[in-house]
Amino acid sequence: MSTTHSYTLASLMLIMTLISVFLGVTVRSPALGTALAFLCVPALVRTIMIRARLKTRGLPMSLSDKVFAFLRSLGVVAVIAAASAGTLFLSGSLVVHLSDASHGAVQPAAIVFGLLVAVGLSGLVGFALIRRLWWPRE
Repeated sequence: MSTTHSYTLASLMLIMTLISVFLGVTVRSPALGTALAFLCVPALVRTIMIRARLKTRGLPMSLSDKVFAFLRSLGVVAVIAAASAGTLFLSGSLVVHLSDASHGAVQPAAIVFGLLVAVGLSGLVGFALIRRLWWPRE
């Protein structure tokens, strides 16, 4: 059984507009363009998945529905990224600070341990939020 994928001209224009904005920002500020890519690509994937889910149920999405779904997805991705980054920073800082309490300088092993703990906790927070927020409730 073969499935056909079809796209409307409006959907293609929205994606082309997003790519144009992304490239324009990247030309002006590569760091900001990279950050925008890390936020927009997962949001776009989530929006496409929502669109496919609704299409299989026979529910159409208007152009404004697609834009608002993307903006909501962008918000979900931003919350996940902020929570993961905050956990990474706080847990890494705490471990390095605790290792520094008895010594005059930070030990390299403490930095590595702090980084491993921070990345692990950050990954757990990101995973939990993705499982909780990725699919919208019916």
